[in-house]
Amino acid sequence: MKKIVFTSLLALAACGSSGTSSDTVDVTAAALSFGTSSGSAAANGLDFATALSDLSDVEGAGPINIKVARALTDWDSGTTRLVISDETLEVESLNDGYFAITLNGERLVFDAEGNPEATANGSTWESYFNTEGQVSGTGAIYDYARGQDPMLTGEFDTEAFFVFGIETDPAEIAVMVGEVVYNGGLEGYGQLLDASGNVFIEEVNVQGSIELTVSFDDTDTVNGSLNASLFSDGEDSLNTVDMTFSTGIEGNGYAADLVCTDGCADQSSIIAGAFFGEDALETSGLIGFDISAEIENPDVPETLIDTRFISGAGFTATQDAPAIE
Repeated sequence: MKKIVFTSLLALAACGSSGTSSDTVDVTAAALSFGTSSGSAAANGLDFATALSDLSDVEGAGPINIKVARALTDWDSGTTRLVISDETLEVESLNDGYFAITLNGERLVFDAEGNPEATANGSTWESYFNTEGQVSGTGAIYDYARGQDPMLTGEFDTEAFFVFGIETDPAEIAVMVGEVVYNGGLEGYGQLLDASGNVFIEEVNVQGSIELTVSFDDTDTVNGSLNASLFSDGEDSLNTVDMTFSTGIEGNGYAADLVCTDGCADQSSIIAGAFFGEDALETSGLIGFDISAEIENPDVPETLIDTRFISGAGFTATQDAPAIE
C-alpha cells in the first residue's frame, strides 16, 4: 500500500530530539493499553459516541490524548527498539491531512499543502492516515536518516503509529450481550535486523488482516488472530506470520501479549485496542511487533538468515453483525 504523505510545516532535523525517548514507558501490553475504564468522559478527552457520531467529529475538537507505538533506530548506538509514549493529537482536517502531534516533547504540524521553508533545516518528517473506519482510525508519522552521518549526532529512523476516534461509553459495553466478530486490516512499518542486531533492511512494511471474536457477557473476552506479511520496497513477501491473543475487556479497551503460531518465534510483541462508536461499532488499535524468523536472504538466493523484526502498526476492524443488547 502506497503511503499518502503530507509535508510537515514545523518539524525537526534528523539530529533532533525526537530520536531520543526520555519520556517513554515500559514496553508491555499494559503500557500500550488505552481507552477508558469508567467515568462520564472518555480518556482521550472527547465525548463518548452517540448514534450520530462520525470520525469527522475529531476535527477541531482540541487535543486528543493518544498512545504512540514506534520502532526507533538510534544510529549513534546502532540499536533498534520498540518505543511507547503518551502524546497528544489535534486534527484540523481529515480530508486535507492537516493535524498536529506531539512526539517526545516536540510539536509537529502537518499540512497537505506543505511549506517550502519548513525543509530548510533538512527535516524529512512526513505523515499519513493509515487505517480508517466510520468512527475511528489510525495514522502515522515517520523520519528516516538511513544511517549515521559523521558530521551529525543523534540521527535516527522511526515510524510512529497512533489511534484516534469517538470511543464507546464503557457503561454501554457493560450491558451488551452476545458474541460479535470484527474483521479488518492492519498496516505498519519497522526495521528488519540481522542476528547481531544490526539493521539489515530498512523501512519494512507489514500488512495483513485481523479478526477479533468478542464475547459481550459475564466473561467480556476478546480472542484475536492476525495474518501479516512483511515486504521490502514492494517486492515479494519476505515472510508471512500468524499470531493470536486472548484477553479480557477493561472498560472499553483491551490489551494483550501476541503469540506466534506460524512463521515466527516470539520476542515480546504486544497489542492494544479500544471500541469506538455506539454499540461498539468498530475497534481500532496498535500493535508492537517484536518477532524472530528465519527468512531467505534477498542478497544471497537460496540461503537463509536469522532476523528480528521490530515495528509499530495500526489496525481498524468493523463488526460483521451488530451486537445484541
